[in-house]
Amino acid sequence: MLSRNLTKHKASNQRGVIEKAIQSWENVLNMVNIKNNAGIYFSALEHLGCAYQEIGHHQKAMKLFKQADPLLTTISCYYRKVLYHSSLADLYLSLGDKEKSMIFLKKAIADAKKLKDKTLISIVMNNIGNVMMARNKFNSALKVYSKALSLIKHSKQDDELKSAIMINIFIARLLTGKNYNINKLLRKALVQTKRLPDSHMKLNYMTSLNASTIYFSDLLSKNFDDIEQIAQKELTQTLEIANKLSDIRLLTKNYDYIGHLYEQKGKLKQAISYTQKAIFYASQGKTPESLYLWLWQSGRLYNLSGEKEKAIKLYQQSINKLTSIKKELFSGYRLNKDIFNEKIKPVYLELSGLFIDMADRANNEILKKKHLKSALEVMENFKSAELQDYFHDECVTKNKKKSNLLSKIPDNTALLYPISLPERLIVLVCISDRINYYTRHISEYDFNETVINYRRNLTP
Repeated sequence: MLSRNLTKHKASNQRGVIEKAIQSWENVLNMVNIKNNAGIYFSALEHLGCAYQEIGHHQKAMKLFKQADPLLTTISCYYRKVLYHSSLADLYLSLGDKEKSMIFLKKAIADAKKLKDKTLISIVMNNIGNVMMARNKFNSALKVYSKALSLIKHSKQDDELKSAIMINIFIARLLTGKNYNINKLLRKALVQTKRLPDSHMKLNYMTSLNASTIYFSDLLSKNFDDIEQIAQKELTQTLEIANKLSDIRLLTKNYDYIGHLYEQKGKLKQAISYTQKAIFYASQGKTPESLYLWLWQSGRLYNLSGEKEKAIKLYQQSINKLTSIKKELFSGYRLNKDIFNEKIKPVYLELSGLFIDMADRANNEILKKKHLKSALEVMENFKSAELQDYFHDECVTKNKKKSNLLSKIPDNTALLYPISLPERLIVLVCISDRINYYTRHISEYDFNETVINYRRNLTP
C-alpha cells in the first residue's frame, strides 16, 4: 500500500497535479510506522513539504517539519538526514530566514561529505548558492554553483539537478551585471533542460528560464539580436508541454509571460488577450497568488489602452484576492526582495491614481467628489495593509471599523495622502468634509532621491 501511494504521488507530480500529489503524501504519512519505515516517512515528509511550498503554504510546511524534527534522532541514515536538513534549509530561506537556512545547510554539507556522495554534496551546494543569492552575493553564488555543477559534470543520473544549477548560474551571472558569455550560458541551460523528459520538473525549469528572459530582456538584448524570438519560441514550447501535462499552475504563468512579451512590443490588444487567458486558467486552477497578479496586470493594460472603468474593476478584484493571501504572499521569495513595496503597495497606489484620473474627467462636482472619496478609501485600506506588513500581524487592523473619515477630521486640521506613481506625485488633501488633490509631474525615482537628500540635510 505504501509503495502504491508513493507511485501515485510520483505520477501526480510528473503531471503537475500538485493537489493530488499532496493528498498521496499525506496518506503515506498517516499510514506509515516510523519505527519500521523511517526512510519512507522522511521521504514522504520532504516531498509533502516541497509540495506545500509550491502552492504557497510555507507555514504549513514549517509546521510539518517541526513536528518531525524530534523524530530525526531515531534514524542513523546520513543520506536521509542530508535531504531533510537541505529541504528544511530551503524552507527557511523561502521564509526569509537566511541565518537559520545556513545553519541547516552546514549540517547537511557535513553529513554529505561523510558519505562522499557527489550528488548529495551538489544538491546542498546548490542550496548554499541560493542563500548567497538571497544575500545579494552574486559572485560568491556563481562560484558555489560552478563547484556544484563540476561535481556532477560526468554523471548520467543527475540531469534534472544539472538543469537547476545551470539556470541558477545563468540568473546569477545576469545579476552580477557582468554579462560576458551570457548568451552561451542561456543556450546551455536551454539545451540541458529540453533534453529532460516531459514532466512537471522540466516544466518548472522552462518556466523559470522564460521568466528570466522576459524580465531581463533589456539586458539580454545587448547580447542577443533575437531575444524576443527566442522567448516567443520557448514560451510556445512550454505551453505545449503544460497543456499536455494539464499543469494549470504553470500554464497560467506562461500565458502571463506571453502577455508581458506583447506588452514590451507595445501590442496591448494581444497582451490583454493572453493575460485574460492567464486569469481564466488561474481561476480554474485555484491559484489566488497568481490570480491577483494577473488581474493587476490586466487592469494596468486596460488603463494603458484608455479603458479606465474596466481597469478600475480589475484593480478592485485584484485587491480583493490580495486581501485573502497577503500572509502567505510575504513568504516564498528566496531572493532578497521587499515584497510589500514591489508586489502589494503599487496595486493600491495605482488604483487610487485611477480614481483621481476619473475625478479629472468628471463633468460635475458630485461625481468628482465620489471618485475622490473612492481614492481616499483605497489609501485608507493601503494604510491598514501597511500596518499589517510592518507588524507582520493581520490582527492589528482586524477589528478596525469602517467609518466616514471626513466627518472625523478636527477643525483647522488637514490630512495629507501622498500617492507616488512612476511618473507623477499626487497629494490628496482632506480638510473638514472637502477633498482636493495636487499633482506634480516628477518621476518616482527623482521624488525618492529628493526625500532622501532632504532627510540627510536634516541630520545635524
